Amino acid sequence: MFSGEGEAIIITNTTPFTEAKHYLNGHIQHFDSILSFTVKLCVTLLHPPDEIRTGIKLHCSFPRGYPISASPRVRVICDGISNSSHINFDNKLSEHINSIPVGEQCSVLDVIEWIQENINKYIQINSQPSKPTNSMTNSTNNDSLTLSRIWIYSHHIYSIIKRKNILNWAEELKLTGFSLPGKPGIIHAEGNTSCVDEFYSRLKALNWKRLSCKLKEDLGIVTSSVEKKFSDFQEISFDPHGSRDYHMDLGKFFQFLKDHGLEDKFQILFGVKGTASKVYS
Repeated sequence: MFSGEGEAIIITNTTPFTEAKHYLNGHIQHFDSILSFTVKLCVTLLHPPDEIRTGIKLHCSFPRGYPISASPRVRVICDGISNSSHINFDNKLSEHINSIPVGEQCSVLDVIEWIQENINKYIQINSQPSKPTNSMTNSTNNDSLTLSRIWIYSHHIYSIIKRKNILNWAEELKLTGFSLPGKPGIIHAEGNTSCVDEFYSRLKALNWKRLSCKLKEDLGIVTSSVEKKFSDFQEISFDPHGSRDYHMDLGKFFQFLKDHGLEDKFQILFGVKGTASKVYS
């Protein structure tokens, strides 16, 4: 299905898929990780008298209980459209997903089909490019050409509002990386230096029990994304447990970092060397 130019499925965290495979094969008794991935899709937007072919991203996650007692969560990212259209379309998509009775499977293919059939009902293309914010303005300053990475440690990340802010701000500032909610909470963002700084500045303005920057890496001038470790920004999860699912399996988090060549950051974040949990292969 994803054979067109620019279309693909991107899996940032492969561990839950490995666990699901071995659960189905009877190798393990249960798994609690959340399956998530990103779908890059090309759609045609009507902008009379023209038709515009553009790319959108669907951030898909499947909570525990899907499909029997929970619905998938899908966020749509589409550049070049008005903010009001974006919000309206997201709301309509959520209404569609929630309209499917719990217990009836709502697949990603169903969501994609609905998007293709309905996107032009709710999307309005910006007739003029929106003015960039100060943090996004290109200038002769080297910050506009440099790549930075930041590693943020929080005592906890529970709030749904904060978690949405993290995802929305990362999208707005075109950052890649991840957010690991729970106790403790970890945020990693990479991208344009000035945008990384803006991202951390916004986070600090929120109310936290404890929030600190463990490490900031300024990697110098780049001309492409080849030095980035991630292709998008996602909220990740590893066997959440505890009375309110606030604790993650840090062994699997270490393996996740190792898979991305970032295992040395575990000790920087937690002060101890990491050990991977057993993962079937």
